[in-house]
Amino acid sequence: MADRLASARRVVERERRECGDEREAFRAFRRRVGELTPTRVPATRRAPRLRHTDGSLDSVREAYEETVMSVPHYDREYGDGYAQSLATEFGNDVAAAVFGSQTLTAELQDALTAAARSAATDRAEFLDLLDREAESVAVADAELDELRDDLVALDSTPLTDRGFDELVELRTAICHVESRLDRVAARRQATLSAHRRTLPDLDVDVTDYLYADHDSVYPVLAAVAAFGDLVDTARRRVERAIASTP
Repeated sequence: MADRLASARRVVERERRECGDEREAFRAFRRRVGELTPTRVPATRRAPRLRHTDGSLDSVREAYEETVMSVPHYDREYGDGYAQSLATEFGNDVAAAVFGSQTLTAELQDALTAAARSAATDRAEFLDLLDREAESVAVADAELDELRDDLVALDSTPLTDRGFDELVELRTAICHVESRLDRVAARRQATLSAHRRTLPDLDVDVTDYLYADHDSVYPVLAAVAAFGDLVDTARRRVERAIASTP
């Protein structure tokens, strides 16, 4: 149980680090594109088709590769090229405008900076969710540790050495542990529901995304269930002892 939640906490921490890197990368890309001087298109009834490039779109590509595509985890998590990444992050329309143009116009510059701002905002919102997830897992981990300690303490005296009244009191104490465990599960369920409300357009459930490689995509609830089995076993042992006590 403890190992499961420790692993979950490491997953969330890694995701927070990577998401933060991406947020800063998109912010840096936006600044660099915003500092470029766009090409001024003559304001005629029909603008002449540009016959040459001025290198401004090369500067856009260089900025993208040196920011967004240079985060430490890029190759491991994405591994795609400039064109595919641009379409994935900024949408097909912006990507088509970039690859269908010969120079950086003011309109294209605005589209790129707006798309970068949106991508950075998306990461910032996900970071907020990850902060709440990290806190939820940490709190649940601490609560389960406390409940485990309490359950061990309740088992300090063999059942055969306890009288009837002591066994009844012990059962009541174990039931209290069960009630506290139920509250841990309820708070976790509330957190998961809040995640879904926060990012309703996410393609997959947050837990599916974060914990896909775990033995359960609900590590906290799985740990609660595993500990619940121990508590249930302890209660039944006491109930059997009560039933057999003269």
